[in-house]
Amino acid sequence: MSVDRTRWARHRASREDEGLVFIVVVVVIASVMAVLAATLFHVALDNISTAQRMVTQEQALQAAEAGIDVAYQGIEAVTLASSTTSLHHVPCGPLNGDLGSAPSGSRYTVTIKYYKYSTATNPTPTVLTAALCTTTPIDLVRIVVTATGTDLTETARVTSQANIAPVSPFADSVFVNGSMTLRGSNSSLGGQTVYVHTGTLTCNGGGTIYGSVTVFGKVTASGSCSIAGALEATTQISLGGTAAIGGTVISTTGGISVQGTGVTVSGSMYARSSITISSTKWYQNYISTHTVTGMNVSYTINPTETALVRPTKEPWPDLTWATVKWATMHYRVVTAGSNCTTAKSAILSAKSPASTGYVGVALNTTCQVQFTKITKNLVLAQSLVVFSTKGITVESNAQISDSSTTRRTLFLVVPTGTSCQSTNGNISIHGNIGTGIATLVYSPCTVTIQGTSPIKEGKIYARTLIMNGNLTLGTEAFTLLGVKTTQVSVGIDFERQVS
Repeated sequence: MSVDRTRWARHRASREDEGLVFIVVVVVIASVMAVLAATLFHVALDNISTAQRMVTQEQALQAAEAGIDVAYQGIEAVTLASSTTSLHHVPCGPLNGDLGSAPSGSRYTVTIKYYKYSTATNPTPTVLTAALCTTTPIDLVRIVVTATGTDLTETARVTSQANIAPVSPFADSVFVNGSMTLRGSNSSLGGQTVYVHTGTLTCNGGGTIYGSVTVFGKVTASGSCSIAGALEATTQISLGGTAAIGGTVISTTGGISVQGTGVTVSGSMYARSSITISSTKWYQNYISTHTVTGMNVSYTINPTETALVRPTKEPWPDLTWATVKWATMHYRVVTAGSNCTTAKSAILSAKSPASTGYVGVALNTTCQVQFTKITKNLVLAQSLVVFSTKGITVESNAQISDSSTTRRTLFLVVPTGTSCQSTNGNISIHGNIGTGIATLVYSPCTVTIQGTSPIKEGKIYARTLIMNGNLTLGTEAFTLLGVKTTQVSVGIDFERQVS
């Protein structure tokens, strides 16, 4: 009996020990789970905090860059003083502004410092006081713009250095204020620089540009498109087919994509966003002799680039009949209005030598000017200016030539302010303008170039340019006399986030 009691007591004690062990295990597990939960909670908070900090840092940086852009826009929109072209009015700073409200508000503060260039007699650049920034000779100035962007507790600072210079009207071979398209196997453009102010460049088929190209927008080069010089755009650059770029390719705010194995790029590629190369074989061949630099390069090669900045943004030059004092420039002025017979007579009079004291005929009309209907072969014995709000056409069977070795000037202009509805205000060149005639083609609407070398030298300024022919402008330093500089341009040396 006592033995059974002893066994029962031991069994009971064993059960109590097991229960105690279980409770201890449960307590330990609960403690571990609590620690893990607390750790995970802190990790989650840290991740949220890190994400929020990254967002606010990016917003602060964007605020600083916005301040930089505001300063440059103010400088680029400068109107030169009417009394002299050596003075200008620029923003003296500081500039302040607020951006957005969600997820939080950001603010920028910009300081602008102007310096005289260093010279032999003044080797140290001299900072100008704020009181002098509105009366500084524009050909002796460089600027340093520093912007601080703040978002909650985050701060980003961006410093940019640039030069200010007066804009030379009609300095580019081709200036497109909107979009430009080269299509067909015989589309070629030769001469100096090609500048697309705001829009897109589409080069397909066998389009060829013999020079460097700057585009404030998107570029698509496909087919057998060829650009002999450098290619710089502010947004996306897409290369495909057997497109060939003879220089460096730069996207200052967007990315670059290379599709297939037929593309040729002779220079290095730089992008602020990303560089995507579809073919590993193409990439391996290219990278052996070139540099690929981008913020998010598909292949891990130099994955950062902080020094890419937008190119100089040139203003579209306005050109109206009153812009140029034609009589002062010794042109015989003919104001035809809607009288198309008078307009035709004025054009035909350019076939005869100019009267003593005159260099040419300047016509202002609201009629549509069609050279085939006026004359199929206009042999100039003096310079000719044609302003028409309806548009100008040089048909395929029309020809404009020079009667001697004397250099003539031909202006084919649809003036600024013309309403571009349907075909109104368009210029179409399909005929032949001979060698030795410096030609300015200008329209705020659409310009279409067709045929084999329809213009030998000169410049083209258009909102939209469509090329389906060969155009070689040479290196003619053609300027529109009498048109004064009205704005300044900013040439950016560098722009970097410094903190």
